[in-house]
Amino acid sequence: MRLTEQETLSLITGYVRILRSEDGYLSFSRFTEAQEAVHVAKNHVVQPRSTSSVILEATGGIRKLSFEFKFEPGSSRNFFGFSIMENGAFRTSFVVDEKNGSGQYSFVPSGSGTVTLVFPNMTRMWIRNVDIDGDWKPVKRPRKLFISGDSITQGYDAREPHRAYSNRLQEAMHAETLSQAVGGDVFDPENLENFPEFDADVAVINFGTNDWSGQRDVKNTSDRYFKRLSELFPEAKVFVVEPIWRATEGTVKEKTGYTVADVRAIIRENALQYGFTVIPGIDLVPHDPGFFSDSSLHPNDAGFDHYADNLIREMKMRSPELFES
Repeated sequence: MRLTEQETLSLITGYVRILRSEDGYLSFSRFTEAQEAVHVAKNHVVQPRSTSSVILEATGGIRKLSFEFKFEPGSSRNFFGFSIMENGAFRTSFVVDEKNGSGQYSFVPSGSGTVTLVFPNMTRMWIRNVDIDGDWKPVKRPRKLFISGDSITQGYDAREPHRAYSNRLQEAMHAETLSQAVGGDVFDPENLENFPEFDADVAVINFGTNDWSGQRDVKNTSDRYFKRLSELFPEAKVFVVEPIWRATEGTVKEKTGYTVADVRAIIRENALQYGFTVIPGIDLVPHDPGFFSDSSLHPNDAGFDHYADNLIREMKMRSPELFES
């Protein structure tokens, strides 16, 4: 059955604005127009376009899911991919080494249940002519998760998007998720101005590595960011994840005098003052260049497997109720 636009939209979460093309495609922005303008002013022009942590999800007696797609850059990377999950378990991915393209795709589930299309982290994907054979209905997830951070949280460099820690986390928590992570970003309270209507139950914040490399005054900027975050989500459970290991870990920056370890300590101190839960980052990914796509900073698929497993374990230890169905 060919879905109407309204039916298609009923299955999709993770966005703030709907985008429509002249040739009938739909895509989705994770930011208000005013928020996107803030990022563009910081020369983050392409990254906010990505469909990171957007999903299409339906449940029922689905015999086949089909759709047409096209894609355009949403990062500096030269690959595109989406993943398909069935009943919360990975089934397949479609990955090509291109930044622009189009095609058609069909997926046949193994039986009744829930099918989830995980949109790409590195590109903006557009879809049209969504067909579902069989009975279906939308899925209502029980909690709302807000995620923000830099390129690693956007998903650099998971070729299979379901392996990015943000997507693993939203699946483990069974949460409707809004990710506003942007490659190259830092602690900036202006990011949280003109915020969309999204009443998060949980927030996961992960900045710091670019603050260190850019020699920013992270003590001041992180405090201001956390203050604004506490005003936005006074009732939410907030987790602040420290920066993971990077190959230049021990370098002292001339302007600030900080190592990455110093930045972690500052972030921890400021976050605890607001009552946030801090997750140590140093051991989330093994200190081995083989787990990083660039050998130094951005996890590859295997690195993200460690990141997600360890982060979910640490969060479950502190708040197991967030992972209950």
